[in-house]
Parts: sequence; structure tokens; C-alpha cells
Amino acid sequence: MRQQSSEALERTKANGFEIEGCISIEQAQALADEGKLTDRLLTLGSIFEGYAKVKLNEKHTTLYKNGVKLRPEQIGIKGFDKDSRYRIYSNSGELISVAYVDVPKNEVRSLRNFY
Repeated sequence: MRQQSSEALERTKANGFEIEGCISIEQAQALADEGKLTDRLLTLGSIFEGYAKVKLNEKHTTLYKNGVKLRPEQIGIKGFDKDSRYRIYSNSGELISVAYVDVPKNEVRSLRNFY
């Protein structure tokens, strides 16, 4: 029988975010009460900063938002593999999607849309 340790594990870093940059629920509530919580929130784009950025032109933005599957070369994606992830921005600079390249089909596929 193994002896149970009384020590708990604490995650100090995950997906590029470190514990030093975090706040507690109580701190978040205090900031919300002061009307300052949004000052501490991360932008959606910063959460996916580790992914390559792709900015679409107006035509490709419209096609992408309407579900048309674009080929990577149409929007400037080169040297991709099955594990590559991309932040897709509209022609106006708005983060609209996180995507990957479906290598066998040679098309850009959405993982999550934000529009």
C-alpha cells in the first residue's frame, strides 16, 4: 500500500501562461466591483499568440465567413503540416477564427469561429 502525500501539486504554467500573471476569484470580484476587471482581461488574440497570424483580404474574409473552404496557398499559408494552427483575421483586423490545414484535402478548416 502506498502512503498518500499530504502535499498538493500546483500547476505554475500552462499553454504559455504563468501563475504570476493570474488573479484569484476574489481579486477578480474586487476588480469587477470597482469596474476595472476588463483592464485585466486578456484579448482573444493574445490567447492564441503562439499560432501564426493570417490576415485575409476582403474577398477571402467574405468567402471564409460564408463557409467556403480556402486553399492555404490562396491566403498565404506555406510550409504547413497537420499540427500547424493559425489565427485568422478579417480584412478589418478582427480575429475571426482559429484554424488548421486539412492536409489530405488541402483546405483551411476552422477549429473555432469568433464571429
